[in-house]
Amino acid sequence: MAEATVEQLRVPENLLDSSAADFLEAVEVSRQVRINTWGNDLLAYTPAELFALCHDPYEWYVVLVARNDSKIMGRAGIAMPLDDNTDLAHVTLDVLPEAAGNGIGRKLLEAAELFVKGENRKIVVVETNHPAADLEAAGSTGERIPAAQGGSDLPLKSREARFASNAGYALERVEQFSACTLPLPEISWRSWPAGLRKRIKVPTVFTNGWILAPRSGPRTSSVWKRATTRTTAILAPGM
Repeated sequence: MAEATVEQLRVPENLLDSSAADFLEAVEVSRQVRINTWGNDLLAYTPAELFALCHDPYEWYVVLVARNDSKIMGRAGIAMPLDDNTDLAHVTLDVLPEAAGNGIGRKLLEAAELFVKGENRKIVVVETNHPAADLEAAGSTGERIPAAQGGSDLPLKSREARFASNAGYALERVEQFSACTLPLPEISWRSWPAGLRKRIKVPTVFTNGWILAPRSGPRTSSVWKRATTRTTAILAPGM
């Protein structure tokens, strides 16, 4: 694979303009990464959602893209608060599965760090995503990376954790969550333990077709921090 080049993505004036092609391609890259990680695209931005994010008056959102020839193989989203926490930058990395292992994630991260340093941001936060099955496959043996908060850790065998650690980031915390699709069949809900049924207001929540989150099992996301004078990042799968 030829060496990728990184550039800032131009946000089009509208999504129907012919100049929106690159923007839409970058959105699709992120969607494909979410599908590869979680099995669906329910956690992915739609073009309209990302377009709105790029025009948020309270947060400056910049997108960098990595190209191989003319195709976008990865992207870095950089969110910089404009009111509070103005020393902070939140970086999300997405690299297409077929491009993983070619240094594109590292190149995007380095470009994002350089960008935020130029904007006088002192702390960079990166997030890695780990389906529970991947962590189970990594096993409980071997070197672990302890989190600064909460007493959790991640296996160094995890590619995403190793990527962040090798880039100089310190693991801040590990968050675990599960999700299901709503509404659930009423017969299924009635088979739940009584204590659980009391805590979840089924008639209110389950009857409107609201999808809470993907249909996959337990998963873990981790937050990594670092000062731009040293290293700090938050990343996504497929690096």
